[in-house]
Amino acid sequence: MKHTLSKVLAVLAALLMPLTAAVVAPSSAYGAATSSTSAAVFAAWAPWTAYTAGTRVTYNGVEYECVQSHTSQPGWEPPNVPALWKTTGGGGGDTSAPSVPGNLRSTGVTANSVSLAWNASTDNVGVTG
Repeated sequence: MKHTLSKVLAVLAALLMPLTAAVVAPSSAYGAATSSTSAAVFAAWAPWTAYTAGTRVTYNGVEYECVQSHTSQPGWEPPNVPALWKTTGGGGGDTSAPSVPGNLRSTGVTANSVSLAWNASTDNVGVTG
């Protein structure tokens, strides 16, 4: 019996489709759970976890939303990879202000301008935009 490549691919796709559907789970299975009140409760971010776009987690007291489905890995914590996570505006346990920039100095003067330089401030947590 002679089968064309398209028929073989169609059979393989039909066999794999149920497996794909079983692997893909709704985002609520990976961290987004709501309580009976209006406030949402989110699971803590964890490495080696499958996250789908829209899933919300907390990390260091800040709420994040997954923007691209992925399986997390150490080093891919939400503040480290803005391509995968965005802040949702909730949480925020940072109560320490950044340091004051220092060593303000003139690095060049002309008849029309003054160039300035200074040492950057530092913060105890990363700043995201």
